[in-house]
Amino acid sequence: MNMTLKCHFEGIFSVWFLSVLWLILPPTANAHNGPPFPIIENRRVGPCIISLWTHPDVGTGAFFIFVDPISGSAIPNDLKLQIGVQPESGRLPEAVYTAVQDDTGGRLQYKALVAFDRDEFWRVRLVLESGIFWFFCYRF
Repeated sequence: MNMTLKCHFEGIFSVWFLSVLWLILPPTANAHNGPPFPIIENRRVGPCIISLWTHPDVGTGAFFIFVDPISGSAIPNDLKLQIGVQPESGRLPEAVYTAVQDDTGGRLQYKALVAFDRDEFWRVRLVLESGIFWFFCYRF
């Protein structure tokens, strides 16, 4: 079998296999389609570099905060993070959630689960606190 025919056969088999797999798996219901997306990326805050990503599903959404030390420094041991959310319309007061350390990745990561009752635009506030520094950032 020559290389062109072999590649064509492998491509047809892959399409067939994925089609069968799609038909036998049960459907899922997601309020948000797609991967998490960044709100803040690689921003210097005190002795840290932070990135804030979100997966804003209606019902329970997730925020992921990645914290890396700046070269030659350390992340404070007393670091606390919070996420505040409020509908942009102002129909609800801001709700604040504490982010907890999530050891699922290979780097320091925090996660906050947040209640979103509607699919609309939300204000997001990130607060970082330690004995060394304090920082907050609004995202509209």
